[in-house]
Amino acid sequence: MHRMKVVTLVLSLTSGCTHWGTQTNPGATAEVARILRGSPQVATTSTASLSGGAAGVRGTNSGAGAIAGSGGMMSRTHCVQEAELSFAQQLEIVPVVESRGKDIALAAVIGGLGILLIAAGAQPRDGGMTEPALSSTQQYAAGGVMVLGGGLILGYSLFALPKGPRPEVQRTQRTWSVVELVEATGCGLPGETTAKQPGSAPGAAPTGDAAARIEKLDKLRAAGTITEAEYQAKRKQILDEI
Repeated sequence: MHRMKVVTLVLSLTSGCTHWGTQTNPGATAEVARILRGSPQVATTSTASLSGGAAGVRGTNSGAGAIAGSGGMMSRTHCVQEAELSFAQQLEIVPVVESRGKDIALAAVIGGLGILLIAAGAQPRDGGMTEPALSSTQQYAAGGVMVLGGGLILGYSLFALPKGPRPEVQRTQRTWSVVELVEATGCGLPGETTAKQPGSAPGAAPTGDAAARIEKLDKLRAAGTITEAEYQAKRKQILDEI
C-alpha cells in the first residue's frame, strides 16, 4: 500500500497536469466585398410601436391615477437589392496555461491525508484496544512525507510547469459570405438620388467602378480569401454588368 503511494507521488512529480493550451480571441469583423445581384426593388418594412403614460391626482382624501397607452404600426418604403456580402474576421490564437487546477487539487488531497494521518498519530492510545497497524511514530513520519509530497507537487506545478517556452501568438483569418437584401437606389422613389450605386443593376456599372471591383477581387485572391473558382465567377459577373 505504501509502495503504491510512493509510485503515485513519483509519477505526479515527474509528469503533472499543467500544460500549454490555446485560446482564440476574435477580432473585429469587416466587410471586404459586395457584389449586387439583379435589379433594385421597392420593399415596405413595418415596425410596431408602443407608447404609454401615467397620470395621478393628489387630493385631500385619496390619490387617483390613470395609465394610458397607445400602439400602432409604422411602415417605411425603401429601395433594396439582393447582394452577396463577403466578410473577414481576424483571429488571434494566444497560449494559455491549462489544467493547473488538477495539480493543485492533487496536492491538496495528498497534503490533507497527511495532516489527517498526523492528527491520528497524536490521538491518545487506550491500552485495552487493538493496536493500530502503524505506531504513532510511523503515522507522524508517513503523514509528514505526504504533506511534503503535496507541497512538492504544488511547487512543481507552479514553478516548473508548463514545460517548454511559451508558444508564440498566432494570427489567422476567418472568411464567409452571405446573401441578403441591402439598401440601394434606382427604384425611382421620392427623394432618392438619381445616381445608382456601383453595380446596382446589370449593364449599369461604370467601367472605372468595374475595374476597382476587379482589383479588389485580385487582392482577395492573392490573400487566399476566395478560391480561384470564386474569383473567376465573380470576375465574369462584374464584366457582364458593364
